[in-house]
Amino acid sequence: SSYKAAITQRFGEDVLGEVHDSADLNKSAALKNIIYESARGSRASKEYSSISRRIMKLIAPQIGFETNDDSEES
Repeated sequence: SSYKAAITQRFGEDVLGEVHDSADLNKSAALKNIIYESARGSRASKEYSSISRRIMKLIAPQIGFETNDDSEES
């Protein structure tokens, strides 16, 4: 989509990933749940997990936390 291209062009590798809009996200929001409670195996939950792992890999050394998760799921 054009917004993704514009964001990626502007921020480059600082863009950690994308969470696609879905009925699962809308349902979670309506129920005031996190995506993992409402739709654990959904595409959105997998995308959030992937981004969370990337964030942890980036900040772990700065906060003295060691990670051993070398997986890079999409």
